[in-house]
Amino acid sequence: MGVNMMKNRLLLILTFALMLSLFAVPAFAADEIPVTIDGTELEFDVPPMIISDRTMVPLRGIFEALGAEVHYDAETRKITGIKSDIRIELTVDSTEAYKNDELIELDVPATIVNDRTLVPLRFIGESLDCQVHWDEGARAVSILTQTEVEPGEEPDDEPGDEPGEDPGDDPGDDPGDPGDDPGPGTTPSPSGTVKVSVSVSEVVGNKSYAVTVHSMDVDGAKYWTLGDPSRTKQEVGDTYTRGSTGDSINLYVFDSEGKQLEGIVFEIEYREYVEEILE
Repeated sequence: MGVNMMKNRLLLILTFALMLSLFAVPAFAADEIPVTIDGTELEFDVPPMIISDRTMVPLRGIFEALGAEVHYDAETRKITGIKSDIRIELTVDSTEAYKNDELIELDVPATIVNDRTLVPLRFIGESLDCQVHWDEGARAVSILTQTEVEPGEEPDDEPGDEPGEDPGDDPGDDPGDPGDDPGPGTTPSPSGTVKVSVSVSEVVGNKSYAVTVHSMDVDGAKYWTLGDPSRTKQEVGDTYTRGSTGDSINLYVFDSEGKQLEGIVFEIEYREYVEEILE
């Protein structure tokens, strides 16, 4: 009787352990983070994971999926990605990274998990001029690689919009007055405000500035870029980091379709402050 009772108890324990393992599989699957590029889901040998609120992915998988060559130096643990004229450098366990010669401070460094090197997805994607979006509800990441038409390539005026071309214009109007109808696609006398903050870091005498846009009170504004309208567009709440090249830098705003809102440019001084409203 004693032997049979022990066998029954052992069988019960094994059955219970098996049931726990079966229930654990869906829980792991639910934690997986799908990553898509232009609508196509990527397959990684190691699933993406969240580390310190940042999505981390296998380095070779993301670089090659975005058309970049990747090299890893095991001795220095330095990662180098190259795509046309873009060169990305980062080192395992270091928050310092470079896009070409521009120093960028990472929130989370590249790291090694289960013999796989993981890199911050957003940094890699945006450094390769892609748009990276996080869907909190679906816990999924989507990357868009399509090149948008740069705002500078959009014609400011359509044929027939030249000032003074219409003979019926009020003769008292000055055809060269900036207050005249600027033509379709532009907004007369645009105005608005943005609330930004700036933090400063310095490494070996080189200063790096992180600009965060907290709100944009501009009609139709959805995205913003710093320094160059052709850069990857950011959203409210995003932070852009770049090295110092002067005393100030311009911030440009765009509508939901990625078209620049002409005439609205904010100047940000390169100095550290918590929040400031720019008009």
